Amino acid sequence: MRSAKGDQRGFTLLELLFVLGIVAVVLVLASARIRPSVGAELSIVEASESLALNLARARNASVRQGVITSYSLDIEDRSFYGLNDSVSHRYRPEIDVRARVARDDQVIRGVATFRFWPDGSSTGGEVVFENDGVRYVVRVDWLTGAVAVARGESEVS
Repeated sequence: MRSAKGDQRGFTLLELLFVLGIVAVVLVLASARIRPSVGAELSIVEASESLALNLARARNASVRQGVITSYSLDIEDRSFYGLNDSVSHRYRPEIDVRARVARDDQVIRGVATFRFWPDGSSTGGEVVFENDGVRYVVRVDWLTGAVAVARGESEVS
């Protein structure tokens, strides 16, 4: 747009595309810093939140599909995975982990398994992630199958 004096006002399409390109690059870089990359070892917060999210997904899949689903935490391998996961989620070696699950799903060979039924209920239990005095607890309610993450107290000794 030109005024009567001949100077330009506004932006050209090329300038707008250039600015949008810069914004896109910044957003990609920012999202890479926020979300851990595949194969990266998770921090205590990332591990507890990721486990809780995946347990909730397993419960929802069970209800939606009308089948029993399982989700497992391998304490010795420092990873957790479900039956349909294409990738396991690994947490850092300095994180201490303890789990309490239902008697039928006892921690065997370092693997704790949670099962969810089509009505939403589950075997229940909890997983404690601890490092340098910081503790995060992932709880699964046996009656409702609800999954929650809390910082602090645990029922696991």
